[in-house]
This record gives sequence, C-alpha cells and structure tokens, in this order.
Amino acid sequence: MKKKFLAMALCLATVLSFSACGNEKDNTESTQAEESVNKVSSADIEIDPEKVVKELADYKNIQVTIGGDYDVTDEDVAEQIETVLANFGIQFEKVTDRDVVQAGDFVGIEYVGLDQNGEAFEGGSTTSEVVMDIDNNLDATHNMPYVSNFCDNLFGAKVGETVDQPLTFPENYGNAELAGQDVTFQITVNAIYKKVSVDTLTDEFVSENFSKYELKTVQELKDYMREYLTFTATNSKLSDTLDVCEQYLLDNSKVEVPEEYLEARLNEYIDKFEKQYITGTETMDSYFESGGYSKDEVIGQWKTSLEEQIRLEQIFLLIAKKENVEMDPDEYQEFIEGQITANQEYNTEDDIYEEFGNGNKEGGKAYVENLFRIRKAMTLVAESAVVTIENGNTSEGSESVEEGTEVTE
Repeated sequence: MKKKFLAMALCLATVLSFSACGNEKDNTESTQAEESVNKVSSADIEIDPEKVVKELADYKNIQVTIGGDYDVTDEDVAEQIETVLANFGIQFEKVTDRDVVQAGDFVGIEYVGLDQNGEAFEGGSTTSEVVMDIDNNLDATHNMPYVSNFCDNLFGAKVGETVDQPLTFPENYGNAELAGQDVTFQITVNAIYKKVSVDTLTDEFVSENFSKYELKTVQELKDYMREYLTFTATNSKLSDTLDVCEQYLLDNSKVEVPEEYLEARLNEYIDKFEKQYITGTETMDSYFESGGYSKDEVIGQWKTSLEEQIRLEQIFLLIAKKENVEMDPDEYQEFIEGQITANQEYNTEDDIYEEFGNGNKEGGKAYVENLFRIRKAMTLVAESAVVTIENGNTSEGSESVEEGTEVTE
C-alpha cells in the first residue's frame, strides 16, 4: 500500500493555509461585501504557467545536500515505545507473584496525614492512588519528590497493610502551618508495581493494552513502531530535499507574476486575517502597533512571501504540464479526504472549494486541482534529486534518491 506522504510530508502547508481566503460571516459582513465589490477574485484570473515562467531551471537530478539523521535504530524504536507507553499512561505493571514490598519496587499507596492531635490536616491525604518510587522517595508518575523519609516504613510492608510513618516537616517547608511540625502518615499499600519498559514487555501485556491496534506480541509492537519511524524519517528526508529543490528552482528560474493576480491573492489573505483576528473596535493598524509593528510593514512582508509562493506554484505547474501529470481520480480523492481530516472547518469537498474560491466554488475547485498537480510535480522533483547527506548516521559519501523511486509501506 502506498505511503500517504503526499498528504503529509509534501503537503505544501503554506500554500493551503496562505492562499485560502475563507468565506466566514460576522457582524461586518455587509460592510466587507460592499468593500469587496471592486476587488478582483484570484479564482477569476487565469494564469498560463507557460507564459509567466520565462525561464525554467533544469528540475531533474538537482544536486541536494542535506543534514539530518534519517536512519532508524533499535534504540530509536525502544525510545518511541517508551514515549507511547508514557503518553498512554501505561507506565507500570502490577506484580502478582509476591505481596511484600522490597527495594526497587514501585508501590501504589493511599495515605492520610495526621497532626499531633491525631486529626487529618488539610492537603495531607490522597484522593486517588499514588505510585511511589520508594528507593527515591518520589511520586513516580509525576516525578515529584516527597518529604524526607516518607517511604521508610514501606520496605517490608505487605499489600493490604496500613503502616504508620512518623516524620517531621523541614523548617523551611513551603506550608507555614506544617513547617517544623511532627506528623504521622497512615499509608495503605494497595499494590506492588514494576516499571514497564521495552525490556520488560510481554506478549500478554501488549495484547492487553494494544489489541485495538491489532498488535498482539512484543515483536509486532516493535515492527509497528519501526515502520512508523521509518515512514516519518522518509517524509523528513523528502521534505528537507524539497526545501533545497524549491530554493534552487526559485534561484534559477525566471517567473513574472501578474500584479493583478498578486494583489488579488494579497487582498484575500488580508480579508481572511481580518475576519480571524480583528475584533470589536480594533483595526489592523492598532492590532499590529500593539505588537510593535506597522501594518504597512507586515503587509509588505506578506506580499513578498505571497509573490515567492506564487512563483513556486507556477514553476511546479509548468513542471506538471511538461511531465504530463494526470488527475488520477483515486489519488485526488485521497488528497481531498486528507484535507477534510486535517482541517475541522471542512466537512465536505464543496467546503474546500468554497474556501479556496472565496465563495466561487468552481474557481476554488480549479485552484485545488492545481494544488494537487503541484504536489505531484513536487514529488517528481524531490524523488529525482541526487541527495548527499551530511552529519547523519549514514555512511560517509553520497546517497542518491533514484529517479522514479516509489515509496511504499
């Protein structure tokens, strides 16, 4: 099954987020509608890349040098599994073959703190189980140290037993009411745990915690994580490669961006920005002045970025035309579904077209189809590049991405 790297690593996020002009409604809708009467929609302006791209750089076999670590090691896999376990809250496994606490254990406890009068003091009791690293006297889940000697009497205690732990709070304790006070904690041992790690995983444990992901053995979990990391590394390499290729194409191609089209795109971006960020009586001027910028300065930067973006779009559209990039229906539908999944504002395909066409669905559809062609052309350029990796874990020398190489799962 093909990797979905087109929708991930080569997503052209700046084009998607920067270009969509939006069609939100707010209390200034009528005013904005009146103001936009004289504005030209970019969706209504047709550009022929063969006419605006005056010179096109040689886009095949671009020499690329990138620095990154794109190899996946056993240590990377183990670290990823540890991260996933922590994110899932799967840090400990109950010990069932003994019931006496010993050094090195993690102990699930509940406790009540009593003052010198035998009364529970505020903040001294648990509301749920705490897993303690008794060797280091800290809450193992949150890596939070407890007052000195708190765990002393847990060594040798049995599951189900309650032990008293007298101790004295330090004079400089953060709570003035407890500083220097003698107290007693009544600690109940609920369970003994061992910390879960890659080395302690069992097939039974994996099946119990990852069955909904159809993973039943330790090896299946490791294979899954390795595949994920390899996929991520491949995407990262392609993305880094493409960054260099884009800059090469910009530096070595000549593109004349029609001013009318650039102004239309800029106006649409400004409109979208105002709808999203300018509220109440605030203005664009006051919004940027509050951050130490001038509106003209920011809009100037937007215009420069947009011009570069449009140049790239036209370069890749011309490459797509030269390479006879086709609109494969299945790939295109996958592309659309990826946008709907990635953006909660989109519920249907028409929502995307409305957004990118500033209400002009047909114009938006044409633009989104061009984005699809651009992505395919980007992939072609990146895969044909001759890549040298520096400072990675690969062997010294160059590593080439052969033209036409297909990335598969």
